[in-house]
Amino acid sequence: MIIKWRTAPGSIVIQPVECVEENEGSVRILFDGSDVPVWQYRRGMACDYHDTWDAAHAYLVERAEKEVADLHQKILAAVQQRNAVVAMPKPEDAP
Repeated sequence: MIIKWRTAPGSIVIQPVECVEENEGSVRILFDGSDVPVWQYRRGMACDYHDTWDAAHAYLVERAEKEVADLHQKILAAVQQRNAVVAMPKPEDAP
């Protein structure tokens, strides 16, 4: 058996998975309770399969750093919007 390391979107779990076959873009795995191996893309919508635990860990770190950077940009935009609202002058004809 070949061991690959699975990660999933929204999760910080790295799970070892036994594969029966692999090629450049896919792995063939047995799901729990199944006797029939199924091909899965290495970079799929539901899971990613990595050759080593270190590669899976690096992938999760990169994904988390991207999320932090994205959220940081959203915070900066929200602060700018708030500052613009606070600095907004009251019209002279407003009661």
